[in-house]
Formats: sequence, structure tokens, C-alpha cells
Amino acid sequence: MEYGIGRHVYYLRQENAVKATRLDWLAQAFVITALTIGKISVAFFILRLSNTRWHTWFLHTVNVTLIIINIPLIVLTYAQCKPAALLWDPSLTGYCWDPIHQGTFAIFQG
Repeated sequence: MEYGIGRHVYYLRQENAVKATRLDWLAQAFVITALTIGKISVAFFILRLSNTRWHTWFLHTVNVTLIIINIPLIVLTYAQCKPAALLWDPSLTGYCWDPIHQGTFAIFQG
């Protein structure tokens, strides 16, 4: 609660709001990675139960596809603003891509 996690940003001082938002943005890579590993682990579990070549091929393809899609998602998460700190600190000068691009790729990833 030190930086305001769990409180509305309206009630935070500016520096605490920036710190809380930075921690949230930095956690995004870990969240995406954790969800990917969870999906891959379920696929490996099903793979152990599978006894047909088609299922094996399909599940390996799904795992590779998950990795191919999620690595760029992590990169795009931080590359959408220059400098990246603009994601959590609106007082900086720079530019960000239109949020629709990141949102569209995130929907595609889901």
C-alpha cells in the first residue's frame, strides 16, 4: 500500500501514482510469461495423455505458436512508447503509438 496499490489514483500523490503505475507496467512481462507457461504446461499434460501422432503434432504446434506470439507481445508492450517510461510517467515528453495497435495485438494473442 506504500505506493497506492489498491487505492484509486485520484487519492495518491503524483510521485506515488507514477511509482504504482511503473510497478504495474513492469509486472506485465511477468504476467504474460506466466500465462504462457501455464498454457504450455497444460498442453504438455495433455500431450502425456495423447497417443496419436496428430495430437502430438498439434500440441507441439500450439506450444511453438504461443511462444512466437507472446515474445513480440512482451516487446511491443514496452516498445509502444518512446521513451518507455512515458507509459507510467505522463509528465515526460515523447510519443506513444495509438493504443488500438497494442489492444488489437493483445486480443489476437488471447
